[in-house]
Amino acid sequence: MDARWGGADLHFAQTSDVMGPVMKREFTGVEEVTRIYNYAGTTRFIHKGNQFLPETGGVYVDSTFFNVFTLPAVDGDPKRALTEPRSVVLTASFATKYFGTPMVAGRTLEMREDKGIVPYKIGAVIKDIPSNSHFHYDFLLAMKGLDYQWNQPGNMNFFTYVLLKKGADPNTVAKNFEPYFEKYELPGFKSFNIANIDQFRKSGNNLTYFFQPLKGIHLQSHRIEELEPNGNGQYVSIFAIVAVFILLIACVNFMNLTTARSAGRAKEVGIRKVLGASTTGILGLLSKEFTRLVVISFLIALLTVSFQSLKAAMTSPVRALRAD
Repeated sequence: MDARWGGADLHFAQTSDVMGPVMKREFTGVEEVTRIYNYAGTTRFIHKGNQFLPETGGVYVDSTFFNVFTLPAVDGDPKRALTEPRSVVLTASFATKYFGTPMVAGRTLEMREDKGIVPYKIGAVIKDIPSNSHFHYDFLLAMKGLDYQWNQPGNMNFFTYVLLKKGADPNTVAKNFEPYFEKYELPGFKSFNIANIDQFRKSGNNLTYFFQPLKGIHLQSHRIEELEPNGNGQYVSIFAIVAVFILLIACVNFMNLTTARSAGRAKEVGIRKVLGASTTGILGLLSKEFTRLVVISFLIALLTVSFQSLKAAMTSPVRALRAD
C-alpha cells in the first residue's frame, strides 16, 4: 500500500484485518485469501521436559494458509489443522526438537502465557520451510486464537496474500480497491472533515492498494515492516555485470596465455608427428588437456562458492515466501 497523508509518503507491506475477508467475499477473480499476523519480537515459552524454552519463530495464520501456500506435510493434514482456536502446525525440525520425532500430529504442545500454561493441539507437521523463501517460521498458530480488536479498517497489522483464479487479470481485480477504500476505510476519516474520496484527494492525500507478485517481494519490495529483510535488485544487477566483466577478462587472459604457449606446443606437436603420432591422436591429447583444465577449474569454483555460501549462512542468514 502506498499512502500520502499529512504531507508524508508512507509505503506499507501490511493491510487491515478487514481487507482479506472483504476481498474473498466481494472481489471478482479472487479464489482464496489468507493473512499472517506477525508478532515480531514476541517470545513464546515452550514446555520441554522440566523447563520452558524461549522461541520467537512463531506467527498467527488463517486456516486457509495451506490453500495458498504449498508446504508439504510430514504428519497430519495442514488444510484442516488450524480450524480450532488453540491449534498449531509445527515444522519437522521444531517437532523433533521438542518431541524427538516429527510424527506428533494430535499431540499437545504447552506454552506459558499470561493466563498460565496453555495447551495447543498439534494439527499437523510440515517440512522445514526452504531457505530461499519469503518467510521462515517454526510454528504456525491458528488465527482464531489471536487476541485482537477485529474489524478495524484503519489499523494495518496484517500481511494479506491473495490467490487469484486461473486466468484472472491482477490489474482488473485491483480496480476493486478504490470501492473498497470508499466503503470500508473512508468513513474513518470523517473526524478530519473528509466526506468522500474526491475531498480526500483534494486535501493532498492519497491511498493506493495494489497486488505485488510473490516472487518479486525479496528484491523489489522495500516497505515498512517487511516480514524479513529483503535483498536489493539493483545490487544483484551490478554484481552480475561485474561477474560477467571478470569472466570476460579471465577468458582474454586465458587466450593470451594459450597464444604465448603456442610456440612451445608447436615444437612438441612437431616432435610427436616425427615420432609417428597421428593428427587425430594429437587433437585428442589437446582436447583431454583442455577438458581436465576446465573440469578442475569448475570444481575449484564450485567448492569456493559452496564454502562462501555456507559461511554466509552460518554468520548472517538471509531469511527471505507474500503477494500483497
